[in-house]
Amino acid sequence: MLTDEQKKFIEVSKKIENIKNELKELGTEIDELLKNIGVGKSFQDPEDGTVFEIIIPKGTFVSFKTVDYERTKRAGEARGTLSMARARELGFSL
Repeated sequence: MLTDEQKKFIEVSKKIENIKNELKELGTEIDELLKNIGVGKSFQDPEDGTVFEIIIPKGTFVSFKTVDYERTKRAGEARGTLSMARARELGFSL
């Protein structure tokens, strides 16, 4: 017979595995979208003003992406990966 903790562990481990699988699928999807949009392209989310720039990453810990994005901070975040100054250089008003 399993303890309550063991049952909870099994439940949580299944959730984690499902999330990892979903993350893998989403990673593949976003990689394809990034490649299709193209390195050097930039755009702004009309809902919250977040600016994205498609870049070749300088290096990534753990995963080795060939294309990635940087973005300005969202409300409540201390900072984003794309500076406000860079977003302005790209022609966006913040």
